[in-house]
Amino acid sequence: MVRKWLVLCAVVTGAVLALTGCGEGGVPEGYFVLDKITEGDVTVEDEDLEEYGLDDSYAVFDEDGDGYLVLLNRAYDFTYNKKQGTLDSDFGEIALSNDGKTVSLADGKVSMVFIKSKKDAPEKPGGSYTASNGGKKPGNDGEVDLDAIMGVDRGSMEEFWNSDWYGWWEVDGFMNEYDQFDGMKFSVLGHSTLDADGNGTIHIWDNGADVMDVVCSNNGYGLTEYGTMVAESGTMVTSPVEHADFTIDPGTGDPDTYEGYIYFNGRMEDENGDLLFTYDIHLVKWGIPWTDIPEDQRPNDYDWYQKQIDQGKSMPDKLPE
Repeated sequence: MVRKWLVLCAVVTGAVLALTGCGEGGVPEGYFVLDKITEGDVTVEDEDLEEYGLDDSYAVFDEDGDGYLVLLNRAYDFTYNKKQGTLDSDFGEIALSNDGKTVSLADGKVSMVFIKSKKDAPEKPGGSYTASNGGKKPGNDGEVDLDAIMGVDRGSMEEFWNSDWYGWWEVDGFMNEYDQFDGMKFSVLGHSTLDADGNGTIHIWDNGADVMDVVCSNNGYGLTEYGTMVAESGTMVTSPVEHADFTIDPGTGDPDTYEGYIYFNGRMEDENGDLLFTYDIHLVKWGIPWTDIPEDQRPNDYDWYQKQIDQGKSMPDKLPE
């Protein structure tokens, strides 16, 4: 579940835009519905396809093998290259294999399997993405506009992530000096930023010191319109943070999600790779009450916070002593 958003990204950027290879099985014909997508050891199928809006994905081939592929309600036109046994599109070649009942598209990293249906194909979505229209950014040398394809709203992302935060965190030590903090909740304040290029930061602190000060990236993909913040560099307590040491997707919770709420967890290791502690962090945008969140999942000084927001106060630099 953690990596499925990566698969979704790979479907568009890898499977549609850059599949190469030789075809097998001859010319497919008919209406084929998406059965599963696999990237490495991660497979998206069954109800997971519906969760990501991919359950209505399909491919249509005419008697010559020409047709279109529909993903996320976008149509990608292609023609069948009989000599190469590939599907040629304005985004590149799409390799395929066909046994009459299934069609597979694969490039070694991403594979997509479609099963032939006896039903009539749905009406083709309008505005097919080809080299001559919205699938490429106008005036940008034909660069593929993945934001347009994926429906990413950069404005909503920036508005969500350029924010102050209040919440709590806890650690679980691993037979070391952090053991004394096991099960304790520490209130924290935070601030995050995100620019139009997907470059961001997240800074979290308590009254003692920084909890984390991290540079992040956000490519717009995730379980919500706000994308996923991916750690790139910085520090967590006294340890360095590296790429993908943690990710923050507002579409995940512990166990539930709430408006303006983010939850993430991770682990920190020393320079030898030995585990120092695991951690869980719960944050809500400053100014939003935690009324929907169970009391046992609120910070210890929540009453102080409620008074602050009831009075319309901005987030201070410090928590109450």
